[in-house]
Amino acid sequence: FFLFFFPTAISNTIIIIIVIMQFSLCLFGAVGVFFFCCAIVKGSSFVPAFYLPQDQNVALDPPVGNLSNAAHNLIAQARGNLTQWALKVDGVAAQVGCDTIARPSCDCTFWNGILCSSPSKSNDTQFACDAIWRDQSPSNGQLWRSPWEAKAMSSSNKDLFSRDQGLGVLCSTFGRVNTTLFTTWLDYITKNNGFMCPGMYDCLLIPQFWCTFDKVTNFHGLPRPSPDLMTPKLDPSICKNDHEYVLTAVEVNDLGFSLHLAALDVYIRRMMGDWDVVMQTAADELHRRQPQNVFFQWLSQGASDSLVVKMMEQIELIVSPHVQDQWTFVREDSQHAYLESMGWEFIFMIDHLLQAPTRPI
Repeated sequence: FFLFFFPTAISNTIIIIIVIMQFSLCLFGAVGVFFFCCAIVKGSSFVPAFYLPQDQNVALDPPVGNLSNAAHNLIAQARGNLTQWALKVDGVAAQVGCDTIARPSCDCTFWNGILCSSPSKSNDTQFACDAIWRDQSPSNGQLWRSPWEAKAMSSSNKDLFSRDQGLGVLCSTFGRVNTTLFTTWLDYITKNNGFMCPGMYDCLLIPQFWCTFDKVTNFHGLPRPSPDLMTPKLDPSICKNDHEYVLTAVEVNDLGFSLHLAALDVYIRRMMGDWDVVMQTAADELHRRQPQNVFFQWLSQGASDSLVVKMMEQIELIVSPHVQDQWTFVREDSQHAYLESMGWEFIFMIDHLLQAPTRPI
């Protein structure tokens, strides 16, 4: 039509404009459909980051809550009972069957890193911080999934390490800062072009993980990762929006292990006091999606007697001896993973709850 009625240059310009307009309409229409579908699938609480209040970046205090003296004493007693049977293999928190011929690879770096971040004033969890040191090969600084894999410098798992193990290591810094470990680990990653283990995608420093890594190292005054280690290589200024990335992961990650990884990003920022409306929204969404997960509820609301009741109901359903195969908070509510609890995840949670202010009643 335009080629017939208008000169070629003008008609081509008009055609280009129309194509751009149609593409824009399709793009914004697709975005609208995406959020509409998310609202249907996720429920009305789905909140894209750019729909949050304009003061979303104003600093807030993470929710602390409080406990009655009775609740405080109850979980203190429960902690003592849990330490009697919580499983250790070769001196580290582990699942049953770890460090055996049948199961030589276990995610001990992950579990012990989280446990190390516990604010416990007792010495009975310090082994978890020691475990992270033991998970490193002294010859090259590489971190492995367990001390025995580090000692052998081999694993039955093709992913010798992963970003979830890396999150465990980052968590551990809130229990003990090991400058030597981090310096040699970062040297290894740098020499291997941004891989935490040779050639595996799960070992790459993707942008969200790089942002968390950079925040944690900066917080503790540790050597920071070069932006060149990020894959794909983006400008580090993207980390100004890292809270929005975390919120998105909380909204869309599958229930279970994937959602728990997003929760660790929330937890790490809570431990740094890096909290605002976006982080609070993310914590609330974790609790909404998995209301029986006491770790998620604590992130959202802080300590409370109702949280203690929920946790104690789960602990009291554990009948020993039992298969000690689960870090409960990693699994979906529907799996009732606490029935196969390793024990240490509840000790970790109790140690945080015991830090809450108490009241007489």
